Amino acid sequence: MRENSKIAYCGLYCPMCSFAATAETEDTRHLKAMPERYDMLKEQSLEECLCAGCKDQIDFCNCDMKPCAEKKGITSCADCESFPCPIIETFGNDGAPHHEEALRNLWRIKEVGYGRWQKEMDALTHCDVCGKRQSWYCRCSEHPPRSGHSRGELGLDFYPRNTI
Repeated sequence: MRENSKIAYCGLYCPMCSFAATAETEDTRHLKAMPERYDMLKEQSLEECLCAGCKDQIDFCNCDMKPCAEKKGITSCADCESFPCPIIETFGNDGAPHHEEALRNLWRIKEVGYGRWQKEMDALTHCDVCGKRQSWYCRCSEHPPRSGHSRGELGLDFYPRNTI
């Protein structure tokens, strides 16, 4: 895996993807909890929907951020001198909650750097008490996050979603 390959150019944190969590756990609640706008993907096989991340795969992602970032040779839009540009702002405000999170992630990366940001994100992929796998739309309902591990404390509040 390439350095910083867990972050998409747009700021999405790949391990929080509902498809990645389902592939890892075989728990389809991660997919079922996704917004209706993704219903067509839920009907496809997991293999058809699972990607290796936009930096490790050629054609899965059809977005405007990838070709722009590749042309500029940057790790993510957070590194762009034009950030935030109309392309990323449109993406981050298109109504998909995880796209809003992507935009917040980019701001957080600018604030604390990639290393600290990735450690913060890595801590959120699993419940810090029971280890249950979490994703954008599905998180552990049995244990509140411990101090220093909640998204709210990191300025990354969870949006409404199902719990597991």
